[in-house]
Amino acid sequence: MRILKGEYRFYLPARGITTTLSLLFAFLYSKDLGVVNRSYVAVVMTFSILIIVIITSGTTLTLRNLPKMARNEKNISSFISLIIIETFSGLILFYLALIGFSIYKGNLPLPLIYVSLIYFVMSALHLIFNEILFAFDKFRTAGKFDILTILLQISFYFIGEALTDLSIAVRLLLSFAGSYFIIITLCLFTLRSEFAKKIEFGNPKIFLKMSKGNHSIGTVLGLVDRFDRLIIAWFLPVVLLGKYTVMSSFISFFRFIPDSFSKILVNSKSEFWRHYLRNPLILLVGLTGIISGMIFTSQYLIEHMLGSDWLLPWGVSLVFALQELARGAFQMLGNYKVSLGASSQTHKASLILFFSAGPLAIVFSKLQGIIGVPIGFLISYSGVLIYMKRKNRFV
Repeated sequence: MRILKGEYRFYLPARGITTTLSLLFAFLYSKDLGVVNRSYVAVVMTFSILIIVIITSGTTLTLRNLPKMARNEKNISSFISLIIIETFSGLILFYLALIGFSIYKGNLPLPLIYVSLIYFVMSALHLIFNEILFAFDKFRTAGKFDILTILLQISFYFIGEALTDLSIAVRLLLSFAGSYFIIITLCLFTLRSEFAKKIEFGNPKIFLKMSKGNHSIGTVLGLVDRFDRLIIAWFLPVVLLGKYTVMSSFISFFRFIPDSFSKILVNSKSEFWRHYLRNPLILLVGLTGIISGMIFTSQYLIEHMLGSDWLLPWGVSLVFALQELARGAFQMLGNYKVSLGASSQTHKASLILFFSAGPLAIVFSKLQGIIGVPIGFLISYSGVLIYMKRKNRFV
């Protein structure tokens, strides 16, 4: 039996290629930026993706889970209106977050803030259009666009170095924004047949009501995935953020697997995964072995490619890797429950995670330093998984 069919089979390896290239690119520009500037870029990127995911994830998840017969002009118009309002609201929040950080923690240069606003808009639209591709089962196209995106980012980065005198941080954000703009344009061209009818702005309340209960898992995962960096940025020396970002990027290399499968689960609703999620031991053992190897490899490569100044203690990498395992299990299980219509159970579990992860991470960071951050998240993820298993024995 084929585990993945048609459009889905190409998407996972495409995400693997994209993630590999992104990791190599991250090592490259991290070395160019240095620890301190890499920390400031991490702040911009963290605020951006955090706000985008929190505000839009429930809306795009609803669109992906919407039956084809319900994708009429009225609902699509409502979706467009709602997503525009969410993006504009996110831009305001993003600007306020950067200003707040600049005033109270680190003085961000004005050119970097201005370019960051462009980066935010392009990043938001890029993510939204990707989700629309998923909604219409264009996983193969999305995979190709993912690979093209990272290739464009690398190209623009080096072209900017040769033709401009911009700072490395500004040039990097512009390379991301430029690549997103091209992909957005290609998405519009690709989706023209799906939106052949005249689409007008509709009542956003219609789609907002439809998305009730679907915002929780995307919002909570978006917050929890980046809250560790926010805690480090606000409560620990900023220089640690650059080191932590590089380490976490390497360890979370395989995060694209649960991320990709979660999207596929919602769309395919395959009975295979219902059986598979009842037997997670093989997945757990396999990922444990892979990530254990990644811990040793990451320490070696960081030291030899960037220098010993970028290294964090081994224990931090180990606890973060265990946190990644728990996160992947929660994401796949939660999204699959949503696909089966069990949004309420995922919603409750997400709320438990939301109200426990941050406080635990802050408390442990005060007690144990930087290693306390992933410890807090690991405890919270583990507790939520135990709750979901006892509640309904993995569906």
